[in-house]
Amino acid sequence: MTIKTTLGASATRRTRQTLIILFLAMAFFATVMHHQAKSSAKIVKKYSSATMALRTIIQTTNPRVIGFGEFHQQEDTSGIPSALKLFTDSLLPELATITSDLIIETWMPEGDCGEAEEQVVEDIQETIKRPETTVNEVEALILKAADLGVQPHILELSCENYKKLQESDTSVDYDTLLAMIPRQIEEKCAVILGSRLDSSSLAPLIAIYGGALHNDIAPDSGMGNAAFGPALKKMTKGKYVEVDVFVPEFIASDEEYRKETWFPAYQKNAGPDSVILFRPGPDRFVIILRTTGNPAVK
Repeated sequence: MTIKTTLGASATRRTRQTLIILFLAMAFFATVMHHQAKSSAKIVKKYSSATMALRTIIQTTNPRVIGFGEFHQQEDTSGIPSALKLFTDSLLPELATITSDLIIETWMPEGDCGEAEEQVVEDIQETIKRPETTVNEVEALILKAADLGVQPHILELSCENYKKLQESDTSVDYDTLLAMIPRQIEEKCAVILGSRLDSSSLAPLIAIYGGALHNDIAPDSGMGNAAFGPALKKMTKGKYVEVDVFVPEFIASDEEYRKETWFPAYQKNAGPDSVILFRPGPDRFVIILRTTGNPAVK
């Protein structure tokens, strides 16, 4: 499904809430389970903005596809600007001149798949609780992309997909969901890459935005099905790059991220005056945004 620029005007409040909740379900379960294999990590540089850090990544790697991953925002951090908002306001405009398409890890229920669809959507709504302000942020991303001339795309779930997600009459099989989303991303990216091959006038880059984990280029053993990174690296003949964009306050107390090799350097260098860029691997980057001082980074 291709999102039209009229989404904001035509979508009902309930539909928009459903879309945003499903988007954040991807981010929530991805970041909760995220724990990538260890590798040496160093500070590439401190920058005055995330935009400058992104320029360095693009100039260094010349990618065909970039997979952006975030750590989800929760209600207790709703007063801190999210990575999604930063991406929409600053990084997407920077990407726009060289990007033809943006794939967003979300889908919009159509209401055509009966009880299976209703049960899956209801379970996710009850499981994932996010700030109401985030409802507008995904919509803003979609509309901003279209306004900048970047074609936005969302995923499509069939009735058969909904049936596969039903673990029981009252719950969702989230392991299946985590594996289903990357396959959807891979399929959509393959279609876009194929359609752009003969369009020399179009910008060469494809961007993907969603939760950290799915974008991993070297997922942990046993987590390969939850990531599209390896498939896209092969599909692009090595021109895929993973970029995680983290709000410091969101990851400060997360036990899994504390295990990352770059975390001690992040603790030492994070602050309100600069953005930090780590490079844990040749095609993997981590952008740590400025701290806001609320709450303090520990």
